[in-house]
Amino acid sequence: MQTFIMLGLALVLSSCMHFGMMGNHAGEDVGSHNPPESRLEKEVTAGDVKATAIFPPLQVSKEILFTLKLYDVRNRRAISEAKASFHAEYVHKAGTDEHAMHGGQDAIPNRPPADHAVSFERELEESSETGTYAVAFTASQAGEYHFMFHISAIGEQEIDPEIVIDVQRTAIPAQQHSSGMMRGMGAASTYVIIGGALMGAMMLAVWISGGRMF
Repeated sequence: MQTFIMLGLALVLSSCMHFGMMGNHAGEDVGSHNPPESRLEKEVTAGDVKATAIFPPLQVSKEILFTLKLYDVRNRRAISEAKASFHAEYVHKAGTDEHAMHGGQDAIPNRPPADHAVSFERELEESSETGTYAVAFTASQAGEYHFMFHISAIGEQEIDPEIVIDVQRTAIPAQQHSSGMMRGMGAASTYVIIGGALMGAMMLAVWISGGRMF
């Protein structure tokens, strides 16, 4: 009887571990479906000016700091007193039709509905670090955004055409990744609890019977 009970316990433990691992893998798939984008750094050089823009990953409702750094390529010194601005525009909501997003010859440029429109503009001021200009932005909804830095003058000298750095970045829900993992952990915990209850019942049966065959 003891041998039979021990084999049963081993099977229960093996099944619980198997289902627990399945639950964790399922959670990982859900949570990592749309992982955050990596930090992006983009450089543009025009004449004697080199502009470097840094775009961190975007998460909804989280304030993100974008930075612009300007250098003189002749002496590699930071450029101060530049006239620079920042523009952000919401491109489309996550999950919109791919054909409409990229379009063809007859496609109408994809613009967000009025209730989802986002347009953000700021004139930039130089930070305490010479040649560095920063702006904070918070994505209000998931989807793709178009960001642009414009440099139109250095001191009194205008830049024509102006220097433009533009990128397109995707904002994801802040809790998307962690919530998927929590769902997987919850499924695994349920199987562990059931397995523990079965183990306890079998051990109690062994103790009552004294290990003898019925």
